[in-house]
Amino acid sequence: MEITISNKKQTQVFVAITLCLVVAHYLSVLSEIFLGNDIALFDLGKEGNIPTMFSVLLLLYSSLLLAFIWHVKNQTKENDRNYWLWLSLIFLFLSVDEFSSIHETIGNTLEGVFNKNGPLWFPWKIPYGLALIVFALSYLKFLTRLPKRTRNLFIISGVIFVLGAMGIETGEGFVKYAYKIPDFNYRVFEPLEESFEMIGVIIFIKAYIEYIVNELCLNKLQLSIET
Repeated sequence: MEITISNKKQTQVFVAITLCLVVAHYLSVLSEIFLGNDIALFDLGKEGNIPTMFSVLLLLYSSLLLAFIWHVKNQTKENDRNYWLWLSLIFLFLSVDEFSSIHETIGNTLEGVFNKNGPLWFPWKIPYGLALIVFALSYLKFLTRLPKRTRNLFIISGVIFVLGAMGIETGEGFVKYAYKIPDFNYRVFEPLEESFEMIGVIIFIKAYIEYIVNELCLNKLQLSIET
């Protein structure tokens, strides 16, 4: 059995789904304004709905692609193979986090330690930010050894993802605290944060597949099923 995947078309589909989810979010906001119905199924600010599942699947898909790269490199015992394995595990954790809201649980625990104000409106960013610094320093040399295009896509996607996951939400927390913006009005800005995260992962996935084809020279995979 052969499965054909067009990297370009796949990326276009993922981006189109992201845009549809943003539109659906604003339609749910309008529905709440004019009809009094909160369509939580498409609310990007809520968990356990369609946008959440799409994010989980993107992160899981990314983890599987990274695991495949590690598997190929492990066959030849390449020196950088474990970097790919740890990347796969990190994206696996992020997918579990997105599904079960681990960061929010950590944030709720830390609210008893830190004052919930300004940039610390979402205190889960403290341990995650420290982990991000450790990750960036640990992977600096690895990035320099990657092909130029792969490295550039990694950096671009990483910046976009972190900007959505931490940067925009930090700004939102500060504005919400400083200007006492009601939760309802705050929902208008939520798609910016979530869509940045999704686009970041989509670019990651594009980079992985290009790396598999161009650097690992694997442009055809065959699935065999035996009975």
